[in-house]
Amino acid sequence: MELNVVRAERTLSLLTNTYLANTDSVKTSVALVLDTVLSQNLFAYVGATGVTVETTKRYESAVHKWIARVSSLLVGKSSESRMAGILLVKHTTLQSPPIFVENATKWTTSLLNMLGKADIAAVHAAALQLLLVFMDIVREVPELDREITSAQVPRMNQAVLALADKNPELVDAALELLMYSASWFPKTFRPSIDKTEALCLRLLNGSMAKASGTTCKRAANCLASMPLVGGKVTVEERWFQYVLQTVGTIETCVDHVMCAETPAANAETRQTMPGMPAFADDFIVSIPQAADRITSMTELVVALLSRPVNVDVPIPVDGLVAVASKLALVPVRVANSKSNRAEFGLVPLLAPQLQRAAIRIMAVLAIALGDY
Repeated sequence: MELNVVRAERTLSLLTNTYLANTDSVKTSVALVLDTVLSQNLFAYVGATGVTVETTKRYESAVHKWIARVSSLLVGKSSESRMAGILLVKHTTLQSPPIFVENATKWTTSLLNMLGKADIAAVHAAALQLLLVFMDIVREVPELDREITSAQVPRMNQAVLALADKNPELVDAALELLMYSASWFPKTFRPSIDKTEALCLRLLNGSMAKASGTTCKRAANCLASMPLVGGKVTVEERWFQYVLQTVGTIETCVDHVMCAETPAANAETRQTMPGMPAFADDFIVSIPQAADRITSMTELVVALLSRPVNVDVPIPVDGLVAVASKLALVPVRVANSKSNRAEFGLVPLLAPQLQRAAIRIMAVLAIALGDY
């Protein structure tokens, strides 16, 4: 053990004083430094026992100088320095969570300041990933409740939402962080729930169904985490409302695809997701739009029925089965229709998409019901 600590101290000192000495050396050496940190596990000896006092002091001094240097890089003037700082802080944290706990406030503040300033997308994306690593540790450390959970997490949520609005490239990373923030810190997330709902629904209106299936799925998972936030509306109430609104939105889309001239029996009482844009006037555009919105809403059904909510919730089985049946029967109804509407010529092209949605709803419902 003594020899390993001595070796780690010397390596850390070499990396800090030589390879991270200035901006130019950081640019050329960051890959080597990261590889060395990872391969030699240099922070595994923090708090180690069975080592002489002198060796421990030298090692702690080397770690302290390393922390000072990577903290400096985190607020560096160039994007390259900030990216290097993010990567080095990330792997320092992963190797030694106690180091993060000691520097949590300083590092979290630096990252949040970074998100509020103009920078290249790669730096902001890396900062979001590092914040996710931080929050995963924070939720397990009660002594960080006041400094991070109460003071910094609400600020983080607002910064992430602002960043997602300004930069579409960062939406996926932002949604992931918001989803975990709502799940891990529900009380502190409450001030951000309205903006998060609006962001998710904007991505689930059908516009992203073909452009980015990953973004659509992450938006669905993020929105499905919102019931956990609680507040004035209970977990069960918000979850049930989301399911009813999702089913109602799918039914409205089916009516549009079928060019329904008379309102459905439940049209007046049907709940739908708020803020959904109107369909285009041209049916050649609007019917595929409706199909894409069905795909997005199906993704939300899957997320709502598969993500844990930690309480018993009333699943509207009849409504889900009914909407799945409507989707599956659309091609049959069109084929048997005596109407010569030109719009119906598009339906056979969309049949696989609609029937896939029906199958997914029934599959996730069967899994959710389990042995019942």
